[in-house]
Amino acid sequence: MPFTHCPTCDNPKGCAQDQNCYKEELAKPDPPYVEESPTVEKAYEAMNAVIGAINARKNKPS
Repeated sequence: MPFTHCPTCDNPKGCAQDQNCYKEELAKPDPPYVEESPTVEKAYEAMNAVIGAINARKNKPS
């Protein structure tokens, strides 16, 4: 899958998989996992509750 923007060759259209800068980017390790703050977790929970309520209303037979 091509990148949306290549940081090495500065190609805004992205890179094909056979380009070296793509392989260099894939070889980099993932950044360390950082836990979300409690405020963000509460916001996610509230958003999911709203989405769940909307979906329940959509799926309810009329």
